[in-house]
Amino acid sequence: MPQRRLLVACGGGAGLAAVYNVPLGGALFTAEILCGSISLPIMLPALACSGIATLTAWIYLPAHATYLNIPAYRFSGSLMVWALLAGPVIGLLSAGYIRLLAGCPITAPPG
Repeated sequence: MPQRRLLVACGGGAGLAAVYNVPLGGALFTAEILCGSISLPIMLPALACSGIATLTAWIYLPAHATYLNIPAYRFSGSLMVWALLAGPVIGLLSAGYIRLLAGCPITAPPG
């Protein structure tokens, strides 16, 4: 059963690696997110699967960018100031929202 779980996780990470051309990212996604541990018995198959998937994708995927005609957003100082001020506020609001949701199952009616 653990080998089956690792094999499925390697498939997910290999798919990520192939589509986005990030073999190391796919292996780390497999190990840390899907398996929950960065250890040698997990990283070796994850790296092998992600590398093979990326090499295979090079044969079939085009050499140019996948997403074309992306608008160029201009950088401005006022936008940076707004992001630096709004980021922590939005982060705190989201943390409060998550804590609020954590209390919901306790007060939910049965059934």
